[in-house]
Amino acid sequence: MNRRVTISLFYIILLAIGLTAIPALADDVEISDLPQAVRDTIERELKGMEIDDIERDRDDGKIVYKVDTDGDNDVKIKIAEDGTLLEREDELDEDDLPEVVLAAVKKSVGDIDIDDSFIVSIGIREDRLVVVTPSLRD
Repeated sequence: MNRRVTISLFYIILLAIGLTAIPALADDVEISDLPQAVRDTIERELKGMEIDDIERDRDDGKIVYKVDTDGDNDVKIKIAEDGTLLEREDELDEDDLPEVVLAAVKKSVGDIDIDDSFIVSIGIREDRLVVVTPSLRD
């Protein structure tokens, strides 16, 4: 009897340790539940766009908020708990790109059609426009 209780307790402890080792999944949250600094950043960055989803998550042990919009050109942003904008991803049609950006993309990817099957990452590094080779979209 004593051995059975000891073995059961051992498995309960293992289960508890295992459950705490699983990383927390993102939680959906309402805009009213966000810190004011995060709400201010959303208002500034998304300027009245329709919000599709807000998630509270952890990156490197720090709380972050991921916000997705819904519309013709989706926007995704990641915001630190203090309101700092960490990432911004804008989905743009080829027609929406400035001519200089489109020329840099065409130079980088060659003579292919830029369509919905490609993701092209464009950024600024050391005051230069950087175009990352496109990758296939999921």
